[in-house]
Order: sequence, then C-alpha cells, then structure tokens
Amino acid sequence: MNKIKFPKDEKKHNSVIEWWYFNGILKDEKNRTYSFMNTLFNAKTSKVDIKIYNHTAPKRVYFSHSILTDISKKRKYHEVIPIVFVDKNSFKEKDLNISYSSPMYRTYVIKKLDNNIYRIKNSHIDLILKARKKPLLVDDGFLKLPKKTTYYYSITNFDAQGYIYERGKAIHVEGKAWHDHQWSNYGNSDDEWEWFSIQLDDDREILCFNYRNKNSKKVITKGYFVDDKNKKIKDIVISPTKHYWKSKQTDSKYCTKYFISSKKMNLFLECNAINKNQEIIFGEISYWEGPISVKGTIDNKKVKGNGFMELVGAKLNYKNILSIITKKIRL
Repeated sequence: MNKIKFPKDEKKHNSVIEWWYFNGILKDEKNRTYSFMNTLFNAKTSKVDIKIYNHTAPKRVYFSHSILTDISKKRKYHEVIPIVFVDKNSFKEKDLNISYSSPMYRTYVIKKLDNNIYRIKNSHIDLILKARKKPLLVDDGFLKLPKKTTYYYSITNFDAQGYIYERGKAIHVEGKAWHDHQWSNYGNSDDEWEWFSIQLDDDREILCFNYRNKNSKKVITKGYFVDDKNKKIKDIVISPTKHYWKSKQTDSKYCTKYFISSKKMNLFLECNAINKNQEIIFGEISYWEGPISVKGTIDNKKVKGNGFMELVGAKLNYKNILSIITKKIRL
C-alpha cells in the first residue's frame, strides 16, 4: 500500500473506478437556500460492473452526475451524463486540472487554482471553494472493506462563493462545501451504503457511513470527527427510522431520517432530509443524494448544522426502464 501524497494523488489513477465529488449548501442575497452536488467519474469499462458500459468501445469512460436544489422552492435540477469528453490537456499540470464537456458542448471544470483554492463549474454552478482545513485521510487514506479496498480522503470544510444558474438566471451565492476523492480497483455493483457528510455550525465536521455488500449481512460502520485533533468515532451507530420517501418512478424507498450516536463521545444527532425528492436514476442503478438538517447534542451541549446524505442500494421496481432513462439522462 502506498500512502496518499498531495498534490499528486488529487489527479487521476489507473484504477477500475474513481470519482471526484463535491457537495454544499449555499444562500443568495435574499437568504434563499440552495444545495448542490457535482461528481465526475472515471471508470475502466472492462472491469466496472455497470451494465450500460458492457458493450462500450472505449477502454475507459468518464461520466458525470450533478444536482442543484432550490430548497426554498423545492425545485431540483439535475444532469446525468453517461459519457463526457475530457480535454486532452487535463491532468497535465502539477495540480488537479480537469476540463470536460457533454455531447451538447457544455463545458465543465474541476480545477485547483492555488494551494487551497478550487473552482468547480457545471451547467448549474460556477463556484470558487477555499479550503479551511487539511484533507482528512479516511483510515489513513486506505480503507479496507469486505471484498474491497479503496483509497479515500475528504476535504470537509470549504468556504464557497460564486454563482448558481436557475432557469437561465445567474444568482450570486455564498456558503459551505465538502469534497471527497476515492479510487479503487474493485468495480462491482454489490455495494450498499448510507453515507453522511455533516458540517456543524461550530466549524466541526463528521464523516460517517454504514457499508455492506449485498451478498453479506455484515454491516461496517465508520465515523470520523474533524476538529483540531481529528479522531475516529469507534462506537458510532447510524440508525434508520420509519420515515420513508417512495419514488413514484422506481418504487424505491429511501429512509429520510436517521439518528447518529456515540456513547463514548456523548454524541446524539438527528439528521433529516431537507428535500425528499432527491433520487438519481443511472441505468439500472438508483440512489438518493441530497441535503440534510442536523441537530442534537455533543457532551450535553446543543449543536446544529447541515450536511449531505447519500443512500445507495435501493431496490428498483419499474416496468419501463427505457422511458425513465430517456427522461432522466441528458446527452
């Protein structure tokens, strides 16, 4: 195993699957609230278990998923692009630098501008992100899970400012953002998880998740508390409730309220989906990705904040997959 090294490992790897993921909560000048997610994937088509790429000619494919949610008006705009074209000059600089485009010639950017400053741009956002903390190396950067391993780090606290584009209108926004980068040589689709990125109002963060393989009943739960010391939460528990949202398109059910707790840290948090209709459909895969509100106590002191939740592994049950893909995947 090699240790993660910066800035080299912010760029691409010759792995089976890799992604650069960003999320955030933003506000405009009228105090209206928005959330965003932007992910670029890099996959080896002969090894990754995604059926829509089974007969794809290129040995490697890039694809992207993004969401902008107008929380105040409960509107969601998203793009699922099965193939994007990465510019030939991408990855050639010392720092992370990716320019890519959709078949409709929209241009997207993920670029490190300086030591701790990034720019991300897609159809709905153009943001400058300034990192306030160093990267968190998840399990020292090399995470061992049942039947797979993955390199993984997070930058958990960015100041964000720039513009969102809603129905053709540019709106200036400011807020907070989060970044994950993972790469692995295991490309199977048997993974299921509930993942949380939590940003408390006191500038502390929590990364936690339940992970399991569909062929195993064993659940792996991991938690990390990000403050001036950065420590694992060894006894973290992530508990679903009976609050569910059911998709009208796929019949998939997603839990919209979780409790996160740790006896050793005297921690108890309630996490609620802010906008329930956050499903993304990608071929035979569907998942839930959206903003959450967070409230609770740590050491008997009240805390609150926001974050993001990702739910992967819901069972799909729909009759006309082609019509759904046609509506949801924008080329």
